[in-house]
Amino acid sequence: MLYRFIVIISLVFLSGGQWAKGETAVSYQELGRLNTPAMSEASPRWFGFDFEKSKDYKSEYSSYLKVHVRHFGEQGTIYSAPEAFLRTDRGHTQVYYGRHILDWNPQEQFWLLGDLNAQRGFNLLEEDMEGLAGIHLVHQQELLKLDLFASYVYIPQLNPGYGIKNGDITAPNEWSKMPPEQVYYSGAKVPIYYELEMPEMKTIIFQPSVGARVNMNWSEQGGVSVYGLYKPENQVRLNATGHYEQDKEEQARVRARPFVNHHWIYGAQTEQAIGDVVAQVGGMAVIPERGGDPTFEFEPLKIEPVYEDYYYGFGSLTYKKPEMSVGLHQIKSFSPPPQGQNLFGKKIRWQNASGASGNYIFNDYWSFDVTYRYDWQLQDRLWVQAVNYRMSKQATVSAGLEMLESPNNDSFWSSYRSNDTSYARLNYVF
Repeated sequence: MLYRFIVIISLVFLSGGQWAKGETAVSYQELGRLNTPAMSEASPRWFGFDFEKSKDYKSEYSSYLKVHVRHFGEQGTIYSAPEAFLRTDRGHTQVYYGRHILDWNPQEQFWLLGDLNAQRGFNLLEEDMEGLAGIHLVHQQELLKLDLFASYVYIPQLNPGYGIKNGDITAPNEWSKMPPEQVYYSGAKVPIYYELEMPEMKTIIFQPSVGARVNMNWSEQGGVSVYGLYKPENQVRLNATGHYEQDKEEQARVRARPFVNHHWIYGAQTEQAIGDVVAQVGGMAVIPERGGDPTFEFEPLKIEPVYEDYYYGFGSLTYKKPEMSVGLHQIKSFSPPPQGQNLFGKKIRWQNASGASGNYIFNDYWSFDVTYRYDWQLQDRLWVQAVNYRMSKQATVSAGLEMLESPNNDSFWSSYRSNDTSYARLNYVF
């Protein structure tokens, strides 16, 4: 319902006049499982629809809309509207009204963090992000740039998600982290019956956010920036409670209700370009409030979120040419490593990791993409690669491989270590 509202509103302000640019694409992907995924009923294929349009109204006004849809057959359909905004451009000032990606930390996309901007979440190895809804002002004065952001509308990250049907957990694909289906009681396994209590929608949607960034350049090749942001976490939290019953059948009945929790994000970074090479060094702190839902009534079984502060250091070197790009990346966490399963909670994704990325365009038809990430402490290993062949101006065929190794059961990525896949994809642009 929330995404339908976004799309309808966006189409209203995008309608009429001449489009500056735009495209509509349909796609089909077939997956080859290298292992049996934890969610064994996950669909081995999906159909996709992607819509992107931008328009210039007058010299001062423009708009942009981007929508993604993936249909997994009987498993369901998931949606994403990463950006949908109206922009005004007057002198040195631009203002975005709507959902817009904040580019305040260029490292978060490669490291799949999802703290500042949300992840699209169709596949947790994908780098696609979703922006924040609100008003974003950008003021540029030669070597000084100021960003201000404010909002009272919150759009949570919905993917990868799951639902509850007849007491069972359902999900559209294998990237949803499923809660346990059974629990031990008196030495025996007992099935869990889940119930979802939905709060009033206004308690989810109407949430405050405010933030600012200052970027000072010492030349056209380099500068330093600092930023701070107070906003809802991109994913809602859950309180859960329950009890053991055996009136009709022996089971543990668990009742859960989502709520919104805010967090503070602080960061700084410096950047210097030397020819075609760009070096970046920075850090970010993510500090959640220890919030809750005072209206939620707990029973004997009490499951509350676990809150942890995250502190990161980043570094990267990137080299870009029109036909190729290469990047070397490093992330270091100054927070304790993850412990336990943290039911309904979130975990830090990296402790001390290195990564590499590359893209090469061989000619008008062939291209190659690869990313590799390895955590030296947790020994998590993520490998993604794809070969793309452009059959015509409209049609592209891709073949790819996604590999994930996570030997530590406490790691964030251990829930998805059986999701190794190969795939073939056809994409057609109208």
